[in-house]
Amino acid sequence: QNLYPNSSVAPEARRILGEINLDGILSIENMTNKKIHKVSSGEGYLRIANDNNATLDCIMFLNGLTELGRLHIGDELIVMPLDFKLVVDIRHRRVELFHRDDEKKEHVFAKDYPIQKIDLGNLRKGTYQSKINRKLGELVGRTYPPTHSNYRHAIKVLGFNARNRYIQFRPVPAADTEDPGQGIFLRPSDMEELSMLIRVGNAVELKNTG
Repeated sequence: QNLYPNSSVAPEARRILGEINLDGILSIENMTNKKIHKVSSGEGYLRIANDNNATLDCIMFLNGLTELGRLHIGDELIVMPLDFKLVVDIRHRRVELFHRDDEKKEHVFAKDYPIQKIDLGNLRKGTYQSKINRKLGELVGRTYPPTHSNYRHAIKVLGFNARNRYIQFRPVPAADTEDPGQGIFLRPSDMEELSMLIRVGNAVELKNTG
């Protein structure tokens, strides 16, 4: 991957590398980027997630939870600060996920996701620095925040701004659904994974070049 990035097998190498990287990042056997949070009086899941720069979905995943049950003082939860960065490479049609390496003090490659469809309208060529500023779920014509129970079963959408234009990440629509408009479209399974890992405030770099 490093020596021959333009090789015909480079995409498959990146896919395999990404799966290995993400497995290591999310493994509870690897606690270097995680910690144990002991629940104190008055704390709920949302407060714990916000205080630790995490998401409710990631807390559920790391702790093997299928629902957000009642918390008790002294309960222990595995939490992981989600210090990720997204790089949208339009020329290579991929969204790259980078995670913060505390030892190297920089973001390093974790995984990438192939873009299935792109529609940025007449956005000018260039590189844009932004942050995720919207995260929601869409279900039967309504939108829900990540704290709502319906969010788990909804279509996940992440949004950011490039210049004055709002751009969304969302799953590629089914052939018989209404056109969702402009955006960057990924496979539904990839959007589910990103919605677990990405929180409002994560950095986004859009490279609309080439």
